[in-house]
Amino acid sequence: KLKIILKKIKPKLIIHLASEVGVRNSTARPRSYINTNILGFLNILECAKELKINKIFYASSSSVYGNNIKKDLLENERTDNPLSIYAASKKSVEILASAYSHLYKINIVGLRFFTVYGPYGRPDMAIFKFTEAIYKKKIIQVYDNGKLERDFTYIDDIIFHIKNIIKKKIVGHQIFNIGNTNPITIKKVITLLEENIGLKAKINFSKIPNTEVYKTHANISKLKKISFLKKKTPVKIGIYSFVKWFKNYKKI
Repeated sequence: KLKIILKKIKPKLIIHLASEVGVRNSTARPRSYINTNILGFLNILECAKELKINKIFYASSSSVYGNNIKKDLLENERTDNPLSIYAASKKSVEILASAYSHLYKINIVGLRFFTVYGPYGRPDMAIFKFTEAIYKKKIIQVYDNGKLERDFTYIDDIIFHIKNIIKKKIVGHQIFNIGNTNPITIKKVITLLEENIGLKAKINFSKIPNTEVYKTHANISKLKKISFLKKKTPVKIGIYSFVKWFKNYKKI
């Protein structure tokens, strides 16, 4: 079916952002994650090979870094210790991309996204989930007293960089971090949500699951060389924009 569609539209490039997501769910449904993320991407690669589509962009994830303790993470860091099936599937996708690029001379770009949030975001992600719970006055589950840190990246910044990179000439298989570069604690995120919503969160602190990393922090020096214009939405502004959208979307 995919090949039929691609034959019909004859694309010059493919931007493949679809996957089965979430680190905790992947433990419960490993086969589904492998089928969607790895075999699904293999289908894309095979079609590109047969139909001579020479440029592919695909979504990877900051989760491939595991619990790397370095201050900020470069693309050439070791990524062979994933903490979840989801992270393992994303690492597998990167390896497949590298092989296909080498064998069939396809130019492939991997984008390691760092905790993307914003309007129409995933309902299972922290900012969306916490916002909904605070409005409904429900208890939110927070790991490790809110001390976990994430490099929250606003959706507009992601789109900006993808549009920029599409215009560039990429040879072989290249991977780029796309992050905000200013990680903040989950505790601080909850405080910002409370300020924008005007309600206090009801929190239940719990132990960190073994699928979760303690901190993510993108180094985007490689990205800056190819997408040179500055685009970083501060989390404070991003959360304000998200809550404004959420209130309108949910008609609160």
